[in-house]
Amino acid sequence: MIEGTKFDESNSFFSLFRIPMQGEKRSKVRKLYQQPIVLERIGTESSLLQLFREEGICLDISESGFGLSAACELEEGDVVKLFLPVKKVHTKLPVLAEVVWRSRSDGHFRIGLRILQ
Repeated sequence: MIEGTKFDESNSFFSLFRIPMQGEKRSKVRKLYQQPIVLERIGTESSLLQLFREEGICLDISESGFGLSAACELEEGDVVKLFLPVKKVHTKLPVLAEVVWRSRSDGHFRIGLRILQ
């Protein structure tokens, strides 16, 4: 987005998701998304850097980020590449995002991600 321009939801990727979340107190409106996604992250195994592909569920989406549920343990500050399914055009959209918070719940992690521009 160009600095100083107003986000126009009607002409964006986010216009595909029209379900507003109730009781939202954040500055960016989140919308339910509820789609399985694939994410890639770089990690170490046996002291070697490796690319890991993980599966998760994208729970909600906003202009600036995502809510995610996944079995993989991510740390605050980790950068991941998400592949979001866009059914309207039958493709997966790659998006880079940073982990801004996480919490453990029932053996999975609830993860807050900020989209990197």
